[in-house]
Amino acid sequence: WWQQYASYLWNALHGDLGTSFQYQGTSVTTIVGRGVPVSLELGGLALLCTLLIGIPVGVAAALRHDTWLDVSSMGLMLLLYAIPGFILAPAVLAADVASCNAGSPWPCLPVYGWGTPAHLVLPLAIYAAGGVAYVARLTRASVLEVLGREYIRTARAKGLGPLALNLRHVVRNALIPIVTYIGPSVAFLVTGAFVIEYIFSVPGIGYQTIQSLYQRDYPVVEGTTLLLAVAVVIMNLLTDLVYT
Repeated sequence: WWQQYASYLWNALHGDLGTSFQYQGTSVTTIVGRGVPVSLELGGLALLCTLLIGIPVGVAAALRHDTWLDVSSMGLMLLLYAIPGFILAPAVLAADVASCNAGSPWPCLPVYGWGTPAHLVLPLAIYAAGGVAYVARLTRASVLEVLGREYIRTARAKGLGPLALNLRHVVRNALIPIVTYIGPSVAFLVTGAFVIEYIFSVPGIGYQTIQSLYQRDYPVVEGTTLLLAVAVVIMNLLTDLVYT
């Protein structure tokens, strides 16, 4: 066994992850290479939506602490965060199909497949929902903590305007937890959203991994697992460097 393991590691270091059991003659590297661009596109857009929506919502809720804006937005974020993707995705799928069958004026969105911007809408919305909720709540908590610091009170007492105070001191220092979240999130983008890709038949790494599990194609599963492990280690290192 140790010779097999050493041989696998040596080949992996040279970019050879073995050959698929299911697709004879096809290397695992080739199969993984097909799914990585798809997962990166879907995951990258989801992360972008997460940050562009979650951070402003969290900052706005913190700056309007204990108002209707804070309560309503955080209530919605809590609801989105509490519903798992494997529950939310089928519900949205069923609602889209029912809407199309009922002759709704809204355009019918494709519920499976990949290749057009329309195919992106549903999986992207489901993928980003939980991230938006988490980032919004994390940002709110971090901003509230920073607002209570002594240097914020000092800057305000010296006459610094609200815009400059919030941008230069509050938001900038509150982003450190967000950077911590982004690191592992980017690593998981490489290997895709397993449940989302499988439900919507998106041919990314997550979909390939689940298919390989059903087919007992162990070399492909090993390859995607190794890819995830390497991505997590690299992104954690980059996150520590970004802190500076």
